[in-house]
Amino acid sequence: MAPLVVSHTLNSVIVIVFSEVNLFESLHSFKVAEASDLISWLDFLLDNLFLCFGQGVYRQSIGIPMITNCAVYLADFYLFTYEFDFVKRSLEE
Repeated sequence: MAPLVVSHTLNSVIVIVFSEVNLFESLHSFKVAEASDLISWLDFLLDNLFLCFGQGVYRQSIGIPMITNCAVYLADFYLFTYEFDFVKRSLEE
């Protein structure tokens, strides 16, 4: 999965989820990041994935290295987007 595809897919779900933030924020007393903040952080992360192999430092342009702390959560979130699309299409029928 290329970072650009991951970014676009996750961005669309982030916008949908954060459209409900106003209701959620009014129920709790903590600050919630804006959707645009989360999208820019995600884009920065996906554009700046580097790893060391031997004597070299390489930029990973395909996929997410599993050594990244949030890789498992991003992979789960990315797979959730497929489930989300399926449920959304099922409800529209």
